[in-house]
Amino acid sequence: MAKALIPWQAILDLMAEVGLYLAGIAIAVLIALAFLIWVRKTEVYEREPWSSVLLAFVLGGAIVTLAAAAISIIFQIPPRDFGDFLPFDATVQGALVAIIAAPVLEEGAKALALFLMRRRLVEVENGIVYGASVGLGFAMVENMLYFYGAVNAGGAEGLALMAIARAFSTTVMHMATGALIGYGIALYLHPSEEGKRKAWWPFLLAAIALHAVFNSLASVQMFIPDDMTKMFVTIIFGVLVGGILAWYVFLQLHKRLKQLDLEGQAQREIKEGQ
Repeated sequence: MAKALIPWQAILDLMAEVGLYLAGIAIAVLIALAFLIWVRKTEVYEREPWSSVLLAFVLGGAIVTLAAAAISIIFQIPPRDFGDFLPFDATVQGALVAIIAAPVLEEGAKALALFLMRRRLVEVENGIVYGASVGLGFAMVENMLYFYGAVNAGGAEGLALMAIARAFSTTVMHMATGALIGYGIALYLHPSEEGKRKAWWPFLLAAIALHAVFNSLASVQMFIPDDMTKMFVTIIFGVLVGGILAWYVFLQLHKRLKQLDLEGQAQREIKEGQ
């Protein structure tokens, strides 16, 4: 029997694989947009326009992704042996990048994006909205890359597990750190009645610290050789503990956003009544 001239099975397999990659992109976009809609709708009064929110979202995705790319380029260095002082094997180098370099450069890039958006921070609560938007923009791009790797490693099952894990942990962490920085910058841009400005850089340091702690929890598995133990540790530390920490910080900022929104509306009503 003659063999088929067209390798239909290979074509079908390729189409299925491409479909999973496209599904990963779509899931990353949907996760980010779902959080973005939630954050924007938190403001009941004088809600921020979609055009500005999406600008922050795109700006965050672009600038912070460039910072992440710079990290990858700079640290693609062959591991070096520094003798008895510090053995820089690949695992240690990867952990240092995740715990030190990534938090500093990525959170610094979020701050840059927010300063570029400073004219839109006309109220303190706007800093939380736009900060979260910047963080979600980067989280979306980062999720796309991780979902691509998950498809390569585990197909549809790998994509599903990665999507669930990152939707409720890493995505929230980037949203929380962005909102924290945005809140600090907005406070700095709006002096008190006495004319005193609140320093914004402690909020940046707090965001870097949160990012570093989160990445530390996620990096524990790098030092474990057994695959099953590695997966268990990742779920416990990287997803559950790290996710709970990120959610706690963001929910505090979310509560503050609602409070500032109500206070702002009350002040506007008082001025209109005078």
